[in-house]
Amino acid sequence: MLALKTMGEDHPTTIAAVSAWGTSLLDVGQHVLAEEKLAATYQVRREQRGPFHLQTVRSLRNWILVLIRLGRGEQAATELNALLTDYAEGLENAEPRALALTPRMVDLLAELGMSGPAGQLCEALLSVLPAHSPERLQAAKLLESLRATPADEPASAADVGED
Repeated sequence: MLALKTMGEDHPTTIAAVSAWGTSLLDVGQHVLAEEKLAATYQVRREQRGPFHLQTVRSLRNWILVLIRLGRGEQAATELNALLTDYAEGLENAEPRALALTPRMVDLLAELGMSGPAGQLCEALLSVLPAHSPERLQAAKLLESLRATPADEPASAADVGED
């Protein structure tokens, strides 16, 4: 891979290329190779950009998808819980990037069939946002839509969509 040779393994362009490669491998059913690329992408993005960056969450989503398809749901849950722990601390401290990321986190949890935890995130967000802020209104709408969906069911690989 040219980006790896010319820019180094931690350069953002290299990480984007490895992420695209891993996602393509996931799309064509090469789950073992995809897992290697997507795990590496997530780890580097989490280290470089932190847990509240959109690219970090997208990388985690793709890695979780491949772990589910490989039958490693327990590992997927462990990784998601680690991010959610950091995220909950960010919400408690009203960290702006954590607050801004809430809709994406809610979408991720709902996509994985975890509407209960997604609802809890919305409720946590509602408790820290100013009464008439646009973010609070958005969180209220997300919570309302989650309450209108059926109870949690575990997501199968066929149920979970791609980007």
